[in-house]
Amino acid sequence: MEKIIYQITEIDANQRIDKYIKKQLPKAPANFIFRLFRLKDVRVDNVRVPQEYIIKNGDEITIFLTTEQKNDFIVAYEFTLVRLSSEVIFENEDILVVNKLRGLLVHSDINEQEFTLANQVLTYLHSKGEFDASKRGYIPSPVGRIDKNTSGIVIFAKKQEINQLLAKAFHDNSVDRTYLALVHGQTDNRGKIRLALTKNVYNKGLVEVDERGKEGVTNFKLLRAYENFSLLEVKLETGRSNQIRVHFAHIAHPIVGDHKYGIEDDFRTLCLHHHKVKFANMEGPALYLNDLEFVADLPEDIQNILNSLEE
Repeated sequence: MEKIIYQITEIDANQRIDKYIKKQLPKAPANFIFRLFRLKDVRVDNVRVPQEYIIKNGDEITIFLTTEQKNDFIVAYEFTLVRLSSEVIFENEDILVVNKLRGLLVHSDINEQEFTLANQVLTYLHSKGEFDASKRGYIPSPVGRIDKNTSGIVIFAKKQEINQLLAKAFHDNSVDRTYLALVHGQTDNRGKIRLALTKNVYNKGLVEVDERGKEGVTNFKLLRAYENFSLLEVKLETGRSNQIRVHFAHIAHPIVGDHKYGIEDDFRTLCLHHHKVKFANMEGPALYLNDLEFVADLPEDIQNILNSLEE
């Protein structure tokens, strides 16, 4: 048997030890992880612990594996090296905030596994010595995501506990999220759209209005009226998938360039941009975020469309 030792830092702290071990042994079946704890082959600071133990900064975890198990179960995290193309808005030891380019996936899908924002961020952090793929602990990951063709703010958490705190804030809707959207037609000066949404049972890639779904609430304010268009400030009270696009299409003010939920217009740019993020009621190590506001400027393609409408 070989003794495998893991030193816990603040990056990985504040998660169940069984989940941490599963990350370190990604090829191991779940029943093997369970058996490690049942046989008391997992120790923290030389003391046997249960699988629900929450690991802390400074803990030393020891497990015992055969050479064959070590070779079979422990592999480096795989990602593709891709240069970061999106602007970095803010960065510290906890988070990385970027202004995602339109057309870039946050995570891979069936059609694209390499050219993603996640791979770009991991490449960026790897180049700075802040991410080591051979250490299978917490993988820096986005908290909240935006569509491929939506530009704007995406926040990556560099630590497990920060990820948990931010994810809770997004889930509880205690985050002030502001979008800019150019829509067809003349809207009211202000409005609230309250429509339940669900995934289409025949096409799970589509979201539709359905009273049996989960409530979605979208607020908007008119920023500028054009002859046949309206530039809106949009704020979310809920964060349903494709909420803004579906809501505005349903009230006959589809997003300009939205050929999926809107109309077949002459614009090739989806004019939806995640513009601002402001946190509230954050606590503990994320308390300082309450004093910050992140802002992503409009991309050039949307700004050019706005300029053309003013001519």
